[in-house]
Amino acid sequence: MEEEISVRIEGNATKPERTLRPIMYVSWLLGVGVARPGNCPKWITIVLRVIHFSLCSVIVAFSVVDFTNFGKEFTSKLFEIMYCMNETICHLAAYYYVYHVMRHYDKWAELMNMLESLDQNISKDMAINDGYVKISQILAILVTLLCGPVSLVTHVLYYYFTAPDQIFASDLLLYYTIAQTLVNSFVFDVVVYMICHRFRAINEMIRQLNENSAAYWIALKIRRIRKLHNGTCIDTFLAV
Repeated sequence: MEEEISVRIEGNATKPERTLRPIMYVSWLLGVGVARPGNCPKWITIVLRVIHFSLCSVIVAFSVVDFTNFGKEFTSKLFEIMYCMNETICHLAAYYYVYHVMRHYDKWAELMNMLESLDQNISKDMAINDGYVKISQILAILVTLLCGPVSLVTHVLYYYFTAPDQIFASDLLLYYTIAQTLVNSFVFDVVVYMICHRFRAINEMIRQLNENSAAYWIALKIRRIRKLHNGTCIDTFLAV
C-alpha cells in the first residue's frame, strides 16, 4: 500500500505564490491588501504599513491646509460637498488598508497553502499551465502604474510648468488611492482567475473519461475529481 507524504519546508514559496509574485509584491509595496511574500517577517510588513499610514496622515494635513486656502472659491455648495466627500473617502480608504492587513494577516498564507495542495493533487493527472495568469498580472500591473504613478508624475509636471500654484496635496492622495484600489481589486481578480483555471483542469479530467476506460479506473477517477471539486469549493469559501 502506497502512502503519499507531502512535505513543505517552511519559508519556501509555493508554486501559486511564485506565479503570483509580481502582483503580490506590487500590492505589498503599495501597502494594500493581504498579499505578501511568504518568507517576509511580519515586522517588515507592519513597518511598511506604518510608513503608508504616516504618509497618508501627512497628506491629510496638507489637504486640510489646501482646503482652507481655496475652499471659499467654490461657486456652489454642491461642489464643496462633493469635494469633501471625495477627500473623506480617499482618507478612509487609505487608513482602512492599513487596518485590513493587521486583521487578516494570515489569510494569504492559508490561501497559498490551499492552492498548493490543490495543485499537487491535480498535477498527478495533468499539467497546469498558468501562462494566462501571468499575462493577466502583467496587464494589471501596467494599468495600475499608468493610473497611479505615471498619472501622478504627468499631473505634477503639467501643472509645474503651467500653473505651479494649482498643485495640491489632495490631488496626490487621489492618485495614491487610485493605485491602491486598483491593485487591491486586481489581486482579487487574478486569484479568482487562477482558481477558475483549476476548475477548468478538473473539468478537463472529467472530459477525459470515456467509454473505453475500465470501470475500476473510472471509479477511482470520479472519486478523485469529486474530492478535488469539493475541496476547491470549501477552500475557496474559507479563504473568502
